Amino acid sequence: MCNRIIVSCILSSLCSCLLADTQIDDLSLLLKNATQEVTASKLNIDYTPSVVSILKHDQLNLLGVKTLFEALSLLPGIETSIDHVGTKKVIFRGLDTPNNFTADKAKLIIDGVSIEMGIFGNSSFYLDLPIDVIDRIEILRGPASALYGTGALTGVINVITTQSKQSSDALFFGAGSDEYLMGGGSKHYTLANNTSLYIDGYYQKHNRQIAVGESYIPGKDKFLDLETGEISDFGRSTKTIEALNDYSLSMALHHESWSFQARLKENKSGNYYGWSENLEKDTNNRTTQRYFFAEIGYKDTLNSDTFIETKLGYSHTKVSMDNQDYVPIRQGLSLPYTFSINESEQRFTLESEIESRSYEEHTIVGGIYLQSLQELDNSINETVSPYGKRALFEEGVKRNVLSAYIRDNVDISNELSMLAALRMDYYTEEEKIYPSAQLGLVYTPQQKWNFKFNYGHAFRVPSWIEQYSIEYGENDGTRPGNSDLLAETIDTFEAVAIYRSANKHHVEANIYYSILNDILDIDDSTEPAGYANHSERNSYGAEVAYTFVPYMQNQFHLNVSYNETEYITPGEAIEQSMAGVAKLMIKSYYIHYLTPSLSLSALVKYIGERPRHQESDDRDKNDPLKSYTTCDATVNFISSHHWDFHASVKN
Repeated sequence: MCNRIIVSCILSSLCSCLLADTQIDDLSLLLKNATQEVTASKLNIDYTPSVVSILKHDQLNLLGVKTLFEALSLLPGIETSIDHVGTKKVIFRGLDTPNNFTADKAKLIIDGVSIEMGIFGNSSFYLDLPIDVIDRIEILRGPASALYGTGALTGVINVITTQSKQSSDALFFGAGSDEYLMGGGSKHYTLANNTSLYIDGYYQKHNRQIAVGESYIPGKDKFLDLETGEISDFGRSTKTIEALNDYSLSMALHHESWSFQARLKENKSGNYYGWSENLEKDTNNRTTQRYFFAEIGYKDTLNSDTFIETKLGYSHTKVSMDNQDYVPIRQGLSLPYTFSINESEQRFTLESEIESRSYEEHTIVGGIYLQSLQELDNSINETVSPYGKRALFEEGVKRNVLSAYIRDNVDISNELSMLAALRMDYYTEEEKIYPSAQLGLVYTPQQKWNFKFNYGHAFRVPSWIEQYSIEYGENDGTRPGNSDLLAETIDTFEAVAIYRSANKHHVEANIYYSILNDILDIDDSTEPAGYANHSERNSYGAEVAYTFVPYMQNQFHLNVSYNETEYITPGEAIEQSMAGVAKLMIKSYYIHYLTPSLSLSALVKYIGERPRHQESDDRDKNDPLKSYTTCDATVNFISSHHWDFHASVKN
């Protein structure tokens, strides 16, 4: 991989909170604080059944991590990758769908707001969010629909921005290879008693290109211009187009029990290797995704043991994809053509939740959730297709959801606690009810040890492409949707052991077994090929993480994960391990303080062999993708005058 140097100069005013944690925390204090932090967002660390990890802003800076996407790659059981058109993928525990790029299996939440898109069912455009506007990231591995509804099939990514830190005012700037530039800032204002305003914003860009050779030009052809009739060569260097322009603006207003927050994010990216893995002649083709959300909330105390919170939200999504591909005319001659996809949608949400601690040893939470997701417009247009401009999927599509949930966290004894949660989601258009459940035990025989046993049932409903896309005729470039699709579901059983010793050692090990049903995937065996639910598949594995803090000036971390996930090739029914996903991953980092202000860090990741998608039973023709190792090194200088400097050599 190409060496990339990213040098970030971070200037901060009134930033004592950012600098307070630059020394490595005492491990027991870190865990205690983490437990308090995640309680409000329904996640927890050592004392509830879920497998949860927390990544904090200062630690990520010391490791040279610059984006949310990079941060997620540090964790056991999580593999990050980018497909041929540049879509970022976060794969939990090997659960991917190689044939179907349209949906995430983990849920992304930003400051308590779920990021959802009906058309594709993914949120990859948010993964470029810089660490500079993130306070911490809480990651739950395992099913969590009982807490969060659809989409939390394999996990939850909960991002808390710096709006949660009242003294995190900052300016940040960065520059690096590939013409990388980034800048932004955040600011808190106290407007009056019990009234505060937070704003943040950033802009980042790069012009990354990778030379890939003529193998990505279709047949090394000549190309015909349909308008002029002229024949030309490819006409540009054989490099990928990976340019990025990304910005976001956010604000949050708090007054006593009331709050209001809003964020606008727009992401423009190049088309990488092209729609069909053919480099595009036109370097200006881009994919643009714009997402806006706003939410007003009210949170109050009814009495000393009862709390209520209500949130009303709105979001608007707009997607514009401009692509280029080729039609072979004869051997050695192709016709370039363009096609575009445009779609916009809006979502209204209402959630009201009440928490009661009135019953001895019980914390009971109950709530209702209402959602209305509506398609506003959509189209696909091809320059050489006889079908021209047309609807990509049915117009007027909407998805209304009525949900109710309850959970109880009960302390059975000083050593044993239990969590039970149940949620029912009713989809009015499909007239289907999807239940979700979680049941777990936490046993703490002594301060050094925790044992967890957890069961979860979760689901993901189909995206609109999977359910409602329209095929107009042969070779129109689309697959028909299937309105009869069911949600895919998962049942996961987990066992976890956690050991802490002398504030220096922290070991967490877990094993899991998952059963997937009604898997949503493409079915090429039908005519025409479309989307279908597929039979049961299984996944199992183990994850081990070890952190060692021998002295205040050192920290060492190592995690190892192994996963085996069954995959059956649609149509051909070839059984194999999950294509494109590594079974074995090893990740490690080391941070060393030379002085209280100067530190060095090293980050190493090993990603094992990944099976190829089996096209036939002749396995000799399908050698696995090779394993790879990346190494990052970072130098950090933390000044006592409220500014930081970070310089990294990556990959």
